[in-house]
Amino acid sequence: MRRVLVACVALFLATAAVACGSDDEGSSSPGGSGGGTAGGAGAAGTAGSGGGTGGTGGTGTSGTGGGTSGTGGASGSAGTAGSAGTAGGAGTAGAGGGGNTTTLTVTVTDIVQNTPIHSMDVCVYEAQPENCANTDDFGLATLEVPTGEDIVLTYGTALSNFRTHVLAVGASAIANGTHITTGALLESMASFMFSNVGIVDDATKGHVVGTAFQTEGATAAIDPASGEGPIYTEASGMPNLSLTETSTAGAFLFTNVEPGTVEVSVDYPAGSCVHQLGHQGSAPNATPVPVHAGWFTAVSAFVCN
Repeated sequence: MRRVLVACVALFLATAAVACGSDDEGSSSPGGSGGGTAGGAGAAGTAGSGGGTGGTGGTGTSGTGGGTSGTGGASGSAGTAGSAGTAGGAGTAGAGGGGNTTTLTVTVTDIVQNTPIHSMDVCVYEAQPENCANTDDFGLATLEVPTGEDIVLTYGTALSNFRTHVLAVGASAIANGTHITTGALLESMASFMFSNVGIVDDATKGHVVGTAFQTEGATAAIDPASGEGPIYTEASGMPNLSLTETSTAGAFLFTNVEPGTVEVSVDYPAGSCVHQLGHQGSAPNATPVPVHAGWFTAVSAFVCN
């Protein structure tokens, strides 16, 4: 058993973001059982019996002189001993246990109402075979994910009233029992947000959102740069095009970004920042994320101090 970090990340668009950390208890899965026992050697064959005793000579026919007695038949040869049986082959090794996967739990909430979302699909992106789970009444989904691998999660793909979201999670952040909390945005709220700041939602581009957790005065950038942003939010949670750095809410947004992969970085003049659970970037304060047309990319929260 080992202690692991429960990492929380929040998607921020129209309300305050939340990120947290605490300890949780994890457990590892046992490996498979060993191979079967080798078969025993076969028993030696029984030696064959010797041939029968020769027959008795016949009596000569009565005539002038008696016939000559027949000679007795020769005894049969002894049979050849049977060969020893071949030893049985070793049994096939038992199948491996769950040592190649790690349990990851994800809670998805409506970021405006701050309520759990029931029956939302959460999937490991492009996993073969498909690896998905639906959230329960508490917004909780449980997945078995590959151990020691970076993954990308998608959620909201199967619900037409929600925008599809994507979140990159790094292998170094996932231990057995890791928990992630993130948020999802209704299509209606996405439309409201764009209209509120006078930006056209280009369906051929993607949108990137992130948080410098409770950090005022941080700045965000993407590389390569495209689209519009960074757009920072007020403490109330509403985007404000006039802001040039994060408010106490710490949230930022890039809109209409070219699909592909961009590296998101956050700088903090009063200190330094590190991303909380994303893929490893070119520096501790940077993380690469995927951008898809029409989707919202949730960037792992940055912690600055």
